[in-house]
Amino acid sequence: MDTWKPLTFWLVLLAFSAKSFGEGGPPLIGDDPGTPGNGRWEINLSYPYLQTDRTTTMDVPYIDANYGLGDHVELSYLGGLLIGKERGQSWQSGYDASLLGVKWRFLDEEKSHVDASIYPQLGFNTTSAFAKAGLVESGTSFFLPLEIAKTYGKVELDAEVGYQFYQHDRGQWAGGPIIGYQLTDKIELLAEARLVCDQSFRSNDLILDAGTRIGLIEHVQFLFAAGRGVRNGEDSPHLYLYAGLGFTF
Repeated sequence: MDTWKPLTFWLVLLAFSAKSFGEGGPPLIGDDPGTPGNGRWEINLSYPYLQTDRTTTMDVPYIDANYGLGDHVELSYLGGLLIGKERGQSWQSGYDASLLGVKWRFLDEEKSHVDASIYPQLGFNTTSAFAKAGLVESGTSFFLPLEIAKTYGKVELDAEVGYQFYQHDRGQWAGGPIIGYQLTDKIELLAEARLVCDQSFRSNDLILDAGTRIGLIEHVQFLFAAGRGVRNGEDSPHLYLYAGLGFTF
C-alpha cells in the first residue's frame, strides 16, 4: 500500500485546497500559476531571514527574476548573497544556492474556470562551503510542483503541491493552501499553511505564515511576511521573515 501514499497526499491536499485556496509567490513560500505576460519582467529584491534550532541565514539581498515568454510561460532565476552560521560557529558569507525554473500555465481561469501550471525548478550550489556547513543543501536539487488557483471576488485561492528531489539526501513532498484577500486597491492580505513530508510520511513539518503586498507607486510593491514552523525539529523554522520590493515592467 505504500505506493499509494504519494498519490493520496496529492489528492487530499488538492481537495482541501479547493475549499480554502490564495495568491502565492513572494512574500510567501509557495507559488501560484501566474506568469508576467509576454515580454514583461517581474523582479523581487528581498531580505529573507530564517532561523532554526541549528542555523541562522539571511540573504542580502535575494534576487527573484521572472520573464514572460509568451502569455503562458515564465522563465525564472533565483539566487543571492547569503550570510549564515551554524549554532556555535562563526558567520560565513558567499553566494546562496541558485535556482532555474520554467513555469507553464496550461489552464486559464477565463476558459477553464481555474488557473493551473507546472513549475519545474533546478537548484544547484554556487558556494561549496555553505553546503559543507549545512547552511544549504549539497549538490543539485529538482522540485516539480503543480499549482492551481481560483478567484472569488476579492478572495484569491491557490494551492501548490510537489515533490523535491535531492542529489545527496532523501526526497520530500511539499505544498499547501494559500489565501489572499484584496483589502483595498493597493493592499492585499495573505496567509499560507505549508506542509513538508519525507518519502515515508513519518516525519513532517507544518509552516504557518502571513503577509501583505502593498502598492507604493505604479509597478512597485512592498512585500512582507512572517511565520514559523509548528514542529520543533532542528530544521523547523523558529522564525521566518521576508521583506522586500517587487517590480514589474
